[in-house]
Amino acid sequence: MSRRCATGWPTATRAATSLSDEEFARRVKPRSAAEMEAEASFKLAVWFQQAGDAGRAAKYFERAQALNPDDWNYHRQEWSFTGEAGKKWLEKFKRFDKEHYPKLELKKKGARSWALVWLG
Repeated sequence: MSRRCATGWPTATRAATSLSDEEFARRVKPRSAAEMEAEASFKLAVWFQQAGDAGRAAKYFERAQALNPDDWNYHRQEWSFTGEAGKKWLEKFKRFDKEHYPKLELKKKGARSWALVWLG
């Protein structure tokens, strides 16, 4: 890597797809006390699982999921230890009454190109 590349990068212009500092700050909200406790519980669960204490791990996974049920990472990680991740994901997904994914529609723009349109 040349010195020019290494020193030129920090002053390069912001990419068109990146957010301004103001827009980033507007979109990111501080974590609540429950979300922070859920994250700590989740990390304990993973640690206990890797240490071979599945009973304690299950307790902390359950706590993390109760404190922040919308964070799918807590569920997915626990499921990865059971070998039933796909089945459990589908069961949880079917229980939701709201949509978690935006509706998408492909519209033909020309003879060979398609446009992805957000409907939600």
